[in-house]
Amino acid sequence: MKWLRGKEEGQSLVEFSLVFPILLILLLGIIEFGQIFYSYLTIQNASRDGARYGSVWVTDTEIETIVLQKTKSLDQTSLTVTISPAPNLRTSGGQIKVTIDYSLTIIAPIWRDILPNPFPISAETVMRLE
Repeated sequence: MKWLRGKEEGQSLVEFSLVFPILLILLLGIIEFGQIFYSYLTIQNASRDGARYGSVWVTDTEIETIVLQKTKSLDQTSLTVTISPAPNLRTSGGQIKVTIDYSLTIIAPIWRDILPNPFPISAETVMRLE
């Protein structure tokens, strides 16, 4: 059996080369999921802050400024902020709704083919006007 020992030298390299692509796909999936989750949490918090500020009678421009400040880490060109109802239709006791739509570009090659690219993320917050 001594003659078989020399034949096993490359076994670990072959096993690693078979497992490495699977590990790489999983690692890229974890990174993409983290990016999607971070973006969702960021726009959710920005939506909540925008609605909170809007509920105390600030202008739409001020609400959008607050939302853009809260989402500095995201691509601002892929961000859409919608505020309703129009300022002249808001009454005390009514509601204000801040909706943020964001299109996240998927960067991992394999996940780009599986997930929609750009990946749509949306958050909406409704609060009572004071």
